Amino acid sequence: MLDELTFGEYISVKRQRAGLSKKEMAKRIVLSATYYSNIENGVRPAPAKKIQKEIVKILGLSENEAFHLYDLAARTKKHRTLPVDICEYISSDENIKLFLRKAKERNLSGVELLELL
Repeated sequence: MLDELTFGEYISVKRQRAGLSKKEMAKRIVLSATYYSNIENGVRPAPAKKIQKEIVKILGLSENEAFHLYDLAARTKKHRTLPVDICEYISSDENIKLFLRKAKERNLSGVELLELL
């Protein structure tokens, strides 16, 4: 099941389904074939957000598939981080940051936040 894969495994499956070799994928996202292979094999963490977005574009991933890729990518980082799409959203508006800080102060759960929507 794709939900249980690591970032590298996930992009490997999606790349193969798109009919691309590792070498071709690396060339398209402007990485060395070795570096890209190390990402797929879990030797290296997910690449920078610009490259993640390029991977999504090249593989023609749906919005939900892209979200899943970003979530998996965040898990590969040594330090806790958020998926790139979420970071961009939060950074785009001071009110979003304020909202999240207020929710944190009140210790609101994810379910409670969803109910607000």
